[in-house]
Amino acid sequence: RSSLHAARRRGRRERWRPLRDPADRAGDYPYLAVIDQYGLDPIAQDARYGLLLRLKARGELEEALEQARAYIRHAAAQEGAGFDPNRTGELLVFLIEELLRRGEYERIYHLYINEHRHVRHYQPGRLRILIGRALEELALYEQAAVVYYRALAGTMSDQELAELYYRRALVYFALMDFAAADRLLTHLRRIYAEQPARLAEAQALSGALRSLEQRHQEAWGFFRQALASPEAVSRWGEALPALLRTMAALEIFNEMPPVLARGLGEGWLGPELAQVWYRRI
Repeated sequence: RSSLHAARRRGRRERWRPLRDPADRAGDYPYLAVIDQYGLDPIAQDARYGLLLRLKARGELEEALEQARAYIRHAAAQEGAGFDPNRTGELLVFLIEELLRRGEYERIYHLYINEHRHVRHYQPGRLRILIGRALEELALYEQAAVVYYRALAGTMSDQELAELYYRRALVYFALMDFAAADRLLTHLRRIYAEQPARLAEAQALSGALRSLEQRHQEAWGFFRQALASPEAVSRWGEALPALLRTMAALEIFNEMPPVLARGLGEGWLGPELAQVWYRRI
């Protein structure tokens, strides 16, 4: 009986095995037939995933997103048949990245609440970083801080880890939790001491923190170190308003034009805001 059951499953798999040319829409029909006939069976999940890959290969994003949603809805949330937390997590990343691009932050929030059991089982940290970004946009900073903290336990690239640290610092700023921000930035200046670009980012954020604390001389010291870095600082945009406020508070107007010119040239500063500061000078 078990061998007959296995043969039947092999036969089903043959019906939706990935075809060589995803551009041929006729090749979708075996997948659709398996989904229609075995909608609650784990093999139907394999068919949904295979169909999603074909749709992505053809650039049919909306249809691929719909298959991702269907897969997540039917995904097993605990050990047993069909339990595949990595694939489910990867599809959540795919779906949330697109929702972020569209600015649909509330949909991400509801997806996080409804599918939390899948988020919990997925180890890579990127999923939680994306969720945290949406929570920030909704001004749910305390929740974002928790999600970012949990992301630290996951696997991620060095670039993702640096992004996570950066997002955590901004959340602490928003929460006015200057003690937590100071601990984090002190840690970053230490671990990135030999990485000039990331050290400069940590210095710029440290300057922004001191500016928020009205400790302008210390802020200017950090900002000068960041400005002197030979490496480009991709995230200067968030720290630049604090830099300009610090320079104004210390009446360092003679050094503002080069900062404004550099900000315009490197895209940190929009022309309208630059004009406001030029007039003020």
